[in-house]
Amino acid sequence: MATTTLGVTLDDPTRERLKEAAASLDRTPHWLIKQAIFNYLEKLEGGATLTELSSATAKDGEDAGEVQTDHAHQCFLEFAESILPQSVLRASITAAYRRPEPEVVPMLLEQARLPAATAEAANKLAASIAEKLRNQKSGGGRAGIVQGLLQE
Repeated sequence: MATTTLGVTLDDPTRERLKEAAASLDRTPHWLIKQAIFNYLEKLEGGATLTELSSATAKDGEDAGEVQTDHAHQCFLEFAESILPQSVLRASITAAYRRPEPEVVPMLLEQARLPAATAEAANKLAASIAEKLRNQKSGGGRAGIVQGLLQE
């Protein structure tokens, strides 16, 4: 199953509200957004209209103290609560390995560039190693030919 990352632009007050709500649940904002999307899609697929959902949202705002439970999904609640949120480092690693290769390779090549003096020393070392390998006496016969080709 392929996954896609979608971006949502939020103003600062909404972003802070989202962070606070996620922190109060001991979850990440990403987890909270994902759960909200799943719940909303399930209601839409269940036949609810946008106006019904909007009026339900307005009504939910009035009943902010109540927590409604959906018994159809309670079987996995204990398991879901046992999963710890991702650390910042793990989340950044996960995001990085999902990036397309053409986007990442130029950045990695730039990070791999050596300073001029170090690059010159590395080139000299590589040349001397290659020269020593070429000058080694290799055995005769097929094994020697194969080793000679491998060393080139």
